Amino acid sequence: MFYFRARRFHFDYLMPAELGLLALGGGGALLWAALRAKLRVKWIAWAIGTAVFLLFASQGLAVITGLADGSTAIGGWEWAIVLGMLIGYIIALIALAIGGIYLIRDLRNR
Repeated sequence: MFYFRARRFHFDYLMPAELGLLALGGGGALLWAALRAKLRVKWIAWAIGTAVFLLFASQGLAVITGLADGSTAIGGWEWAIVLGMLIGYIIALIALAIGGIYLIRDLRNR
């Protein structure tokens, strides 16, 4: 709503996780294309698997440790591990995007 009222876009570090379903849907489409073309399947499958694992593991750990409901303060070892998993998830999404770029390149060179 802030974007529509103020015409300013704010990006927070949790936005990739909030848009995770869209990113994983796109990853599913990339995996389908890779399977049909029989190219870059391992790369894309590993990137999707890693992203799914890290996304759910970080959310699960946040719930277990109390970070999700605010009973544990931000800044401890729990927060560092959850944030590290979130960074790993973002890196996996970047690897998925790179795999998609390589898939497009390989398909164009056929």
